[in-house]
Amino acid sequence: MMLSNQNKKEIAKAVEDELEKVMSAYGYEIVQTLIVEIEPDKHVKWAMNDISAAARLRVAASEKAEAEKLLHIKRAEGSQYFDTVKEIGAASKSSAIFIPHGPGAVRNVAAQIRDGLLQASHQ
Repeated sequence: MMLSNQNKKEIAKAVEDELEKVMSAYGYEIVQTLIVEIEPDKHVKWAMNDISAAARLRVAASEKAEAEKLLHIKRAEGSQYFDTVKEIGAASKSSAIFIPHGPGAVRNVAAQIRDGLLQASHQ
């Protein structure tokens, strides 16, 4: 288990404070504690790895569920769109006009209507 320098300093300070409390009763003064490396028991390592793995699995499951939810929504939207188009097309006297939608679509529709009116007036 690799510790950052900040973690080592925090652990060293905590050890120093605790030793100072105990050893001052015997006339000792703790000047400095040095933490080189900490090696936890193998069971502690396994437990920490299990906790990390479980957390990653939870995140992965959540992301997968969100992706599946979006997929179901998009399928339902597509199905609804095609069902509507089918119903309109099946009507014998349908006067529906399909207009594209999007940022530049309104300008294109207006130009098509204007061109159609100009062509009709020339005939």
